[in-house]
Amino acid sequence: MTEDGQRGQSPAAGEDLLRTAVQATRDAIIAIDEAGLIVLFNPAAEKMFGRLPAQVLGQPLDELMPAEYRVACRDYLESYFSTGKPDSAIGRVVELPAMRSDGTSFFMEISLSPCERDGRHFVVGVARDITERTRAATALRQSQQWLAGMLASLREAVFIIDTKSDRVIDCNPAACSMFGYGRDELIGPLDQVRTRVHVDASAIKEFLEQLYRSSDQKGYLGGLEFYMKRKDGTIFPTERSVTPILDKDGGTIGWLSVVRDMTEHNRLEAELRKIQKLESVGVLAGGIAHDFNNLLTGILGNITLAHMYAPAEAIDLRSVLKDAERASLRARELTQQLLTFSRGGAPIKKACSLAELLVDTTTFVLRGAKSRPSFAIAGDLWPAHADAGQCSQVIHNIVLNADQAMPQGGTIEITAQNVMLDDLGDASLPAGPYIRIGIRDEGIGIPPEHLGKVFDPFFTTKQRGSGLGLATTYSIVKAHGGHISVASTPGLGSTFYFYLPALPTGRPDGPPAPMPLAAGHGRILLMDDEELVRETACRALTLLGYEVECVEEGNGAVECYRRAREAGQPFDLVLLDLTVPGGVGGAEAMRRLREIDPQVKGLVSSGYANDPIMAEFAAYGFSGVIAKPWELENLQAVISDQLSSFSGQPSATGPTLPVDG
Repeated sequence: MTEDGQRGQSPAAGEDLLRTAVQATRDAIIAIDEAGLIVLFNPAAEKMFGRLPAQVLGQPLDELMPAEYRVACRDYLESYFSTGKPDSAIGRVVELPAMRSDGTSFFMEISLSPCERDGRHFVVGVARDITERTRAATALRQSQQWLAGMLASLREAVFIIDTKSDRVIDCNPAACSMFGYGRDELIGPLDQVRTRVHVDASAIKEFLEQLYRSSDQKGYLGGLEFYMKRKDGTIFPTERSVTPILDKDGGTIGWLSVVRDMTEHNRLEAELRKIQKLESVGVLAGGIAHDFNNLLTGILGNITLAHMYAPAEAIDLRSVLKDAERASLRARELTQQLLTFSRGGAPIKKACSLAELLVDTTTFVLRGAKSRPSFAIAGDLWPAHADAGQCSQVIHNIVLNADQAMPQGGTIEITAQNVMLDDLGDASLPAGPYIRIGIRDEGIGIPPEHLGKVFDPFFTTKQRGSGLGLATTYSIVKAHGGHISVASTPGLGSTFYFYLPALPTGRPDGPPAPMPLAAGHGRILLMDDEELVRETACRALTLLGYEVECVEEGNGAVECYRRAREAGQPFDLVLLDLTVPGGVGGAEAMRRLREIDPQVKGLVSSGYANDPIMAEFAAYGFSGVIAKPWELENLQAVISDQLSSFSGQPSATGPTLPVDG
């Protein structure tokens, strides 16, 4: 037996086995000789390239490649065979483009190996079509780039947690920005990262682990609220959601944790609650103030009548009446505060000078006080588009609050300047021109736990006070389309800032000229649902020389006006109460009166002094307005002005009635 026979196979048999293996393998096998011509092309190569052996055997290898790669392939083979030394590609797996018979390109992975037989050199390549793998890798890479771009664009902090290693393996830029750490400080063992960003890391770990155990591991955990901390130690509220990352079999291999900073959300929510609270209080306050103003109208009217009836020598009686009048006027100020944030309130805006208002109101408030004002008001301060009376109340309330914060006295610094806001900014205001007013005291300051409540209605830390002052201030500024805020340090004082819309090209309106109190004449129809108001007004106006008829509600006013007109004794003026519970009010009555007489002269009056109709009375057909509680002097002046404008003659003059100022 030969040596080959002893080994179990002959050389011929070995070659047959090798040939069979080449033919049966699923990998494409191609061999080329020293001339760069293909000498071996197995069935797998036929399938991969879409060519038969007869089409490629004896042909250059570069025929199997796209045109742009053929020269490089030819140069490489010539270099190799001329030196007989394979370069770095030989023996390694490389990826190359190839081309099928139909001209389509694809990627193949090929391993090149040198071979020598009978003194001839060959190169054998074993290739696989990796088109799908390349496409999948490209898609994965694009997906990763898309995911990275999406995470980078999110404002929420995102952490990717590997459950197997219990590590944070990635985070987005927002996480670094939110917590103040570098990316390398937020990647690592989960416990270490928890310690850095959570206020109580151990408690959070236990809580989350319980959630993970008790919940569906394939489910979403959302709305988890935690206080977390930044690198600088500041603590802030967050909302967290956790989504499991699943493998192909549905098992949890990680968690995607999204953290949202709730600081601004909570601030806006608190602002909304504050507004809703003010609206609720306003509904109650408006009703109370309306009824109270009706009563005050009767009280003030009767006090004025008592003045008129009292003998000149009854000095003590007149003094008592004066005190009663003073108390009633203080009560009227309280109702005005209630009405400021009542339902439907609207400031009567005009161009007004805040510079004068700041100086005059502050000087008045601090008259006799230990505190002293210091003004820094821009010389070119724009007029404000505002209700001067309401703005005076804002200044009054803040300055009084500042004075009360300094029992031993001090300086109250008042600044005013023009500002042009280009965007929302810190003041949360639309772009436009504003006046920025600052009022700073050197007082005791406001404790942090009270700072967020200072504008709440009925909140006060004073032994004396209604808690309406700053709530009223807040409502007035908001009703003007402005913004108010406060900054304070306990022991160092407080500063209130508020913004009001400005009219850079406007001019402040001057105060109306005072009307003298004198006897008048004419027929007046008065409609009011409050009996005390009707009786007092009728008695006072009759005493002043007017002929007055009174009715309770709108239907009666319309009918009375119609009868008088048909009888040839028309009324010269109607005075209509705006709000009549359960009956026809002034607005509807005026509309019906204008159908009867388009030239009717009408005054609107209401205990809701800030009702929109009071601000836009002309749009509802009225020729004038007077708010309750009115004083006799004011009522007579308005009526006299209306009747004189109606007749085209100066207002009636006569002996001044005996009414003390």
